[in-house]
Amino acid sequence: MSIYLIWFLIGVGFLVFEMLSPAFILFFFGIGAWITSIATSLFPDMSFNQQIIIFSISSLLLLLLLRNYMKNIFNGIQNLGSDQYNDEIPDDELAIVTKVIPQGGFGEIKYLGTFYKAKSEDSNIEFVKGENVKIVKKGDNKGSFYIIKK
Repeated sequence: MSIYLIWFLIGVGFLVFEMLSPAFILFFFGIGAWITSIATSLFPDMSFNQQIIIFSISSLLLLLLLRNYMKNIFNGIQNLGSDQYNDEIPDDELAIVTKVIPQGGFGEIKYLGTFYKAKSEDSNIEFVKGENVKIVKKGDNKGSFYIIKK
């Protein structure tokens, strides 16, 4: 097998492993291996030490010079829209208890098809599964509510 083909396959291996890791580093080593593959195809009598030097320098230069730029390209777009939970507090809405809510503790309710943590507004009351409750206000934790008996 030709040495340039071996370097090409090493580059493919780095790119495959990059798909499995979130660091975006192995990509540049794959490109460095491909640069070494091109160099060995142009200069077939190149020594192994020269190949390692070309691979190391090209990989590290690409990593240091292009990583931040390339990372921004592949980063994607974030949707910073409004949070429905914080915009609309469902006062006096009805929900169903899905996990027991002990006295002074948290349980779970189902409201509009979504499950939320819930706590009794009166810490002396316990709610059982299947009980209908009324949402009084938004809780301290995002995604939680205080409830009372219906």
